[in-house]
Order: sequence, then structure tokens, then C-alpha cells
Amino acid sequence: MNVMDRLERAMPTAMPRHIKPMSREDIEAFGRRQVQEFHRKNREELRENMAKTLLGRSGLRTTHKQCSFDNYQVTCAEQNDALTNAKSWLTRFNQGDICSFIFAGTTGTGKNHLASAIANEITAKGQSVALVTVNELMIRMRDTYRDNSPISERELIERLSSVDLLILDEIGVQRGNDNEALTINTIVDNRSADGLSTGILTNLNYSELVKQLGERVIDRLKTNQAHWVEFNWPSYRSKA
Repeated sequence: MNVMDRLERAMPTAMPRHIKPMSREDIEAFGRRQVQEFHRKNREELRENMAKTLLGRSGLRTTHKQCSFDNYQVTCAEQNDALTNAKSWLTRFNQGDICSFIFAGTTGTGKNHLASAIANEITAKGQSVALVTVNELMIRMRDTYRDNSPISERELIERLSSVDLLILDEIGVQRGNDNEALTINTIVDNRSADGLSTGILTNLNYSELVKQLGERVIDRLKTNQAHWVEFNWPSYRSKA
């Protein structure tokens, strides 16, 4: 007689009559849920540790973690179009139809909010996301040159190249030197080759973005009908 049989035979005498004992199927299902929860927590801890090693913080800042599609403010048709487009991109991503997105517009128009809403949806399903400004990326790149750096320049690029979704913010705010362009080019090229999506947040128009990043990067980002979304309404901050 195995352990399960002994347990089932013992339960009726060991438990009050009004309490129904767990069946073999219930016990096995409970065990599976415990294992799944264990692996989920391990994945979350791994993502957080990777992000902290890469960026000195979690993949999303605290303010970004509050962003969702539900609390995105829609006050005009263009904002509703942006929301619909962001949701459409996420649907494609969840279906494995991998492509990038570019949210272009002036400061304070909600680009970060919708990008963070996408990121929160993805991380909730156990996938990895990093949202980083180009300036922050270059600071972390310079930090890798220190003798006590926890990771090398190559490891930083490899890890940013391998997260499920990388969102590069403030393209166009920085000076746009050759080292920045080369770093972004390398990361985007690696991600494109591996079939991974990249998000771009910028205040530049299309021709300015091509000049900033180069034709090669833009061609990579445009692969498989990327989503280009214009955020061309007044800043929320100016209204506030």
C-alpha cells in the first residue's frame, strides 16, 4: 500500500465527519500550484536581480509601476488612437508576432505612461522588461570600465540585448555622439537578430530619428511593421 492509499484510509477516522477530505486529485493539484508559485517567485527575483545589476534599480521605476491602460487619461481622439495602438502592439507581442514600437512626441504627452503600461502587462506574465533612458544607459556603460564593476561592458550589452522587451527612453535628448549611436546600434541589432522587441520613446520626428540613430537601426526597428505612434497633443504637465 502506497502513502496516498494510507492517507486516504486514515482521513475518514482522523477528521470530523462534517469535513470532506481532499481527494488524490485535489492533493496533486495543490502540489502543482505550490510548485508553480515557487517558480513564479524565483522568476520575479531573477528579473529584479538582473535589473538591479544592470541599472542599479528594478526594471521599472516606482512611478512607472503604477501605470496601466485603465488609468491612462484620454481627452481627445488622438489619445484614444494611441491607447488603441499600444493595446494592439501588446496583443501582437502576446501572440508571438514580434515587432518594435516607436512613441514619438513632445514631453509630457503620455509616451512613458503607455510604454510602462505595456511593460507592466508583460512583467505580470513573468517576462523581463527594462525601461532605461539613453543617458542612464551611457552612465552604466561608463561604470563598467571601473575595476570594481559587477559586470563588464560586454555583459551589459548582452543582458540588455536579451530581456524580453527593452524600452529606450529620451532618444534625442542626449547629444547623440558616435559612442551612443554605436551602443544603441549594437543592442538593437542583437535584439533584432534574436527576434526580440525594442521600444523607442523620442521627441524627434522620423527624419530626425533617422539622423540620430542611422538608417541601419531604423531599418531594424521597422522590421515586421513596427508601430509608430504620434503623441502630438499639449503636454499634461503644462495643463497641470
